Amino acid sequence: MSNIIASLVKQIIYQRGELSNEVEDLYKTHRGRESCPTLREIRKLLHSEVREFSKVFIVIDAIDEIANGQGQTRTLAEELRALPRNVYIMVTTRPIPAIEAEFASFTRLEIRAVDEDVRSYVISRMSRENLLAKHIQAEPTLAETITSKVMGNVQGM
Repeated sequence: MSNIIASLVKQIIYQRGELSNEVEDLYKTHRGRESCPTLREIRKLLHSEVREFSKVFIVIDAIDEIANGQGQTRTLAEELRALPRNVYIMVTTRPIPAIEAEFASFTRLEIRAVDEDVRSYVISRMSRENLLAKHIQAEPTLAETITSKVMGNVQGM
């Protein structure tokens, strides 16, 4: 979990283009000990850094691939809820009840792929892939086989 929060801090620091005193102090504290900052220290730094902006937008894609079922989703949801009001958050996930429950207080927007859009995309991609296009020309039923397999696996994602 601290890796995710630390990554957010790193991106915010990069965006500012300069190091704050808090960042330098934390670096000096851990440099000599060759230790890593604690989650508490990173959290404090994140709160400090986001206050330097009028608005901060955070996007965390595929949170279901990050979480390992050991309370990380809950911890991340709590951390995000605790951020100042100038922080706007978007999190994407597959529909997993445990994750949805942790983010129940967030505004939710369900987005599902439309079958015809997926079909159009697959057909377009097949025509742009030269090697694949050659195989399809040699075996015309291959295009429909690929399209139907992809359509069967997408299930709205």
